[in-house]
Amino acid sequence: MSIYYIFERAFHPDEGFGLGGFGFKGDNRKFSFMDDGASSRVWSMLEVDTSQWQKEFDQTSDEFIVESDPSKAPTYLGNRYEGYDSVDTRPTGVARVSGGPPVADGIQSLTIQIATRGKNHAFPTEYIADLRGGTGVDRLYDWLGGESIPMNPESRLLIPDLDVQVGITLLIDRHRKKMSITSNLTGDGFPNSEVFIHDNAGGKLMLNTHHRIGSAAGQLIGNHRHLLAATQLTIDIDDAGNFGDSLTAVRCVDFMPWDTDLLEIAGTTSFSLANWNGLHIARDPTEEGIFGLDTDDALPIPGADHRWPRDRRDAGLRNLFDEPALSDLPHWNH
Repeated sequence: MSIYYIFERAFHPDEGFGLGGFGFKGDNRKFSFMDDGASSRVWSMLEVDTSQWQKEFDQTSDEFIVESDPSKAPTYLGNRYEGYDSVDTRPTGVARVSGGPPVADGIQSLTIQIATRGKNHAFPTEYIADLRGGTGVDRLYDWLGGESIPMNPESRLLIPDLDVQVGITLLIDRHRKKMSITSNLTGDGFPNSEVFIHDNAGGKLMLNTHHRIGSAAGQLIGNHRHLLAATQLTIDIDDAGNFGDSLTAVRCVDFMPWDTDLLEIAGTTSFSLANWNGLHIARDPTEEGIFGLDTDDALPIPGADHRWPRDRRDAGLRNLFDEPALSDLPHWNH
């Protein structure tokens, strides 16, 4: 049966975070479906074997990997570097695959759920953990009969998680040699996110791209589970389940910071695989917002960031921050 690899990544496209991210090192890249060399704040890879249609994953499994690329604080916060080599600092995640068995001449349905979260452990509170370890407080605590003090408890209390969730449904029609895919990306809204899938022959299909909204200080507090992006498409497959070169998209929207309909931009619903991926890769990952400022150049005031999609057609400053109505998403079928 077929094997697919699903990648979910959250990244900051600029060289550094703005004021709202306290100037930490960014990933300095564009949207990408390359699985190597694309720096990310948090990323995951899930291996989906369609012959195992009921399975749960955590990070003890080689089939589900959750990692962070290194973080670095700015000079005024101590230049702290964090490589996420310790189990105490690595991001965490869970994944689940459910559905029905593969049918050679029928349709297999699989539902895939992925949730990841990670912290910026380059934050200055980590120096407290360093001091505690260097002064022997941890060893003293153990000697008194307690368990080891968890590493970085200060960060766990003070630094919000970067939360991302992905829900994907695969309908694999091996008789007609078609695969229908629905992908919903939810999370905090910051930073940028991308979701793509590899087949077993190395073919790559982008599912979602999301441009960040707000700033780290304002958006990451709590797990908002905002609907960030949604896609529905059908692509040709071969006998082994690998992607063909022709696909038809029904819907592809990035809901934040603007309700951006990528099919409206493309002017078509029929694509070659290369043109479809190119539509996502060509997006500007650092679109400027109001007054020409980048989305995280504002002062880091928690709770001050706009939490819902903005309608490009509405230029009124007051309405940018109103609660949404259905008319704010005129093309989405609620």
